Amino acid sequence: MTEVLALDPTYMRAFANRAIGWESKGDFDQAVVDYTSAIALTPDDASLYVDRARALNKKGEHDRAIVDCDIAIDIDPANEMAYGVRGVAWEDKGDAVQAQADYDKAESVRADPITPYHDRALSWIAKGERKRAEADCKHVEGLDADKGRDCARRIIEGRMTAAAARPVLSPAPPKMRLE
Repeated sequence: MTEVLALDPTYMRAFANRAIGWESKGDFDQAVVDYTSAIALTPDDASLYVDRARALNKKGEHDRAIVDCDIAIDIDPANEMAYGVRGVAWEDKGDAVQAQADYDKAESVRADPITPYHDRALSWIAKGERKRAEADCKHVEGLDADKGRDCARRIIEGRMTAAAARPVLSPAPPKMRLE
C-alpha cells in the first residue's frame, strides 16, 4: 500500500488497507495515522471513523474511540458497527450500563439478527450474569444452532474461569500414626 500511495497519495482505500495491516501487526499508532489520512480524504465515510475508533480503543484511548463512534452515528444512524464498537469502548472504560445500551441499539439497527445477542451474551458472561447470558444464547440458538452452541460453550468456559479464580482449599494432610 505504501507503493500505491507513492503513486497516488489521494487513494483513500490504500490508507485504509494499510491501516488494517498495521492493526493486524499490533501497531495501533500507525493504524490511527492511516485511518486519519483516509478520513481526511473521505470525511463522510462512517465506516472509517468506526475503524479508527476500534484502533483507538485498542490503544486504550476509549474517550477518543467513543467520539469517533459518535461521529459515525451522526453520519449514519443505522451503522450497527458504530454502536458495537462504542459498546466495547464503554465496556473497556468500565461503564457496563452504557455498553449494554449500545449493544441494544446495535441490535435494533443491525440487519444481522444473531451478532448483537451473541455480543451481549459475552458481555453478560464477563460480568458473571449467567442467567442473562443463557437467555441471549438461547435466542441465538433459535436462529443458528452452531452459534448457539458456541455461545453456551462460552458460558461454561466463563464458569470454569470463575471457579479457577476461587481459592482452592486443600484437605488437611492425613494424621500420621506412630507405632
